[in-house]
Amino acid sequence: MELYRKLNIKNTMSHVFLKIREIRSNIEANLFSINYARQSIDIKNEDLKIKMQSQTEHYSQGNRLNQKIEEAEIAHLRTRMISDNVLTYALRIEKRLESINSRYTTLVGDCLLLATSVVYLGPYAPEEREKLRLEIFEYLTKVRNI
Repeated sequence: MELYRKLNIKNTMSHVFLKIREIRSNIEANLFSINYARQSIDIKNEDLKIKMQSQTEHYSQGNRLNQKIEEAEIAHLRTRMISDNVLTYALRIEKRLESINSRYTTLVGDCLLLATSVVYLGPYAPEEREKLRLEIFEYLTKVRNI
């Protein structure tokens, strides 16, 4: 009986030992899974750090681009103001040139009118006045034909 009891305990214990082995293999499998998951988490954390650095770089690049855009807009406004001022100045100069050209076209006639008035008002005899008038008439005719 003693032997039977020992065998019975041994059989009962073998079942427990099998359970213990099964639990150990489950624990080892779970530890493997946990280690694998930790490695995956570490890899993901490294990827996350790289992406955060990339985002920070993109953000700073965006800020630099915004600053350059603002500078370009300011330069454009300055250029537009200069262009408008140049156009205004060009229009004023053009008006002055037109005025000078219109004066230049009538300059000969003005001089001749002044000369004739001096001749008629001056101390010339009627024959001299007639001679001067003919010379002036011939000159004006010649100038018109040119």
